[in-house]
Amino acid sequence: MAPTWIATERVFDEIMGEGPFDDEPPEMEWWRSLPLVPVVGGVLFRQQTRRRWKPVTLASMLTRFPNIKELCYEPWRELGMIEIQTDGWTQNLIESFSSTQLCKLTIFENFNESYRDRWHRMIGFPCPAIRVPNPAVSQKLARASLHLKTLSASFMVDAGYFFAARQRSWTWDMLTSLALTSSTLTNDANPVDINNMLQSAAAAALKMPSLDTIEIWNGRRGLAMVFRYERARDWQPAIITIRGTWEFELAPAVRRAWDAVAHEEVVVQRSLIDLDKIRSHGDAIRELGLSAEVVRPVSLQQILIENRFQA
Repeated sequence: MAPTWIATERVFDEIMGEGPFDDEPPEMEWWRSLPLVPVVGGVLFRQQTRRRWKPVTLASMLTRFPNIKELCYEPWRELGMIEIQTDGWTQNLIESFSSTQLCKLTIFENFNESYRDRWHRMIGFPCPAIRVPNPAVSQKLARASLHLKTLSASFMVDAGYFFAARQRSWTWDMLTSLALTSSTLTNDANPVDINNMLQSAAAAALKMPSLDTIEIWNGRRGLAMVFRYERARDWQPAIITIRGTWEFELAPAVRRAWDAVAHEEVVVQRSLIDLDKIRSHGDAIRELGLSAEVVRPVSLQQILIENRFQA
């Protein structure tokens, strides 16, 4: 028997939600009073925790780690109006990265489609079945990514908004790997919209001189798609891989745009995935064979097991 929504909500309750602070300013002051911890080089918030850290709290925590180089953040999708508030807090968290030495960032917003269905039945409040990313979050991340070496951001960020935020003066001098989800990558989307987004990605890639790999992908129950660009190496040509649950053709202008990124004619490889294999976003990640670690391996295994059990 499925747990009640109240029981489910308790599992996802906010950390420090009932104290010891009554308001945000005293909590921020408390964080600022803590000593610096220079020995910390990486911080990991896994989806297994389920309970929620406020992003503004994480921003304050990170200020205590002056030598942090790596952050892996796997929050769960919020449901209802709190999603709007959390997106605002997340912008503050992203802005705080500029004051750190962060060079590797992974953000993976996990979700379970059955949780949303149950929440909708219990609360009766409208909630989109599919996450609608806040453009401002992607825009803030685009600016923050200028000093990163690797970036992966899934579901709370959208590639279209990320690339649209690019300013002419921007260059990602150190970025070697970029992986972003795109809500445009669906089988019922207008191919023109997909091609426009991929052309914007190519324009951004021209400003990434160290880029080895870029992956733009999407995945959920019944859907999986990835566009992957890999630069030429070891006497092998640059390769574009298009793999998913439906067939998609690149427009000639898009191919030319990526030829310009590669400084040569790219090789395009295509392959199809059996639709019946994709029971969750976890299955999509596994079947797409993403080269970037968009989620921690142990977290991916937990996602696969949880959705397999529900199936």
